[in-house]
Amino acid sequence: MRNPYLGERAGDLRVAQTGGHLPDPPPLRTGSSAPKIMQKHPETSWDLTTIIPKEASLEKEKQKVFSKSYEFINKWKGREDYLKSPDTLKEALSDYEGWLAFYAGGGNPGYYIGLKHSLDQRNSKIKAALAKIEEQTVKIENDIQFFEYRLSKVPPKQQKIFLKYPTLKRYNHFL
Repeated sequence: MRNPYLGERAGDLRVAQTGGHLPDPPPLRTGSSAPKIMQKHPETSWDLTTIIPKEASLEKEKQKVFSKSYEFINKWKGREDYLKSPDTLKEALSDYEGWLAFYAGGGNPGYYIGLKHSLDQRNSKIKAALAKIEEQTVKIENDIQFFEYRLSKVPPKQQKIFLKYPTLKRYNHFL
């Protein structure tokens, strides 16, 4: 039986024919004689203005992510009433859902800078901006992790109350 990977027989392998060593690969071809896969691809570009309309507004957007994140943190970190009251938990989960949707992971600025870095990985200014936003994002995520941690410590009896509460139904998978 012929194996398309091994030739007619296993003994026909080039490795076996060369005493266990593969020969050097042929030299690479460049220019128009190179296979299409090896030819230089046209430069990729994206319209990132749908994420951040103007480069000048990037700092303002980063500050917005920071302030909205700490607005949530400051509102809920010192409180524990959302761990006892279904109505308050609904408000807290709604706020958290909004934060996740718009500001988690650096929000639009993090997405924008990440895409710019994907386009030009050698640009030191973009690398520095990416490092700065990643540092800010890590700080925010460290400061906000109290929320999910506290929810995970809700006693089972209270969990059952939350799971049966009608306005929390959409969050049952999270609870």
